[in-house]
Amino acid sequence: MKYLVLSAKPYEFTNTKTGELIKGVSVSYVNKKPSLRNNEFGYPPLIINSQSLDGFKDEDFKQIPAIFDMDFEQVTGKDHKPTLLLTGMEFVAPVDFSMFF
Repeated sequence: MKYLVLSAKPYEFTNTKTGELIKGVSVSYVNKKPSLRNNEFGYPPLIINSQSLDGFKDEDFKQIPAIFDMDFEQVTGKDHKPTLLLTGMEFVAPVDFSMFF
């Protein structure tokens, strides 16, 4: 599905307990539906992390804000609760915010 991506921040760090190198990207995007929570209005940005940079291109990130086709997968997470994973992003089109500022 297509989403407006507001920001993306690649990360890389070493897990201090295991020594494992952790790489990924944190993506802030706008959901297609407005919030239904009490005392929250409009379209608050959502943030999701992907511990894979496969398929994510630096040149696409440099065009953000932009529309991306984003793929998600739901898996069993901690304490058997559902967890949403970002499994892929494909650049679709840039978005020009200059008319707002």
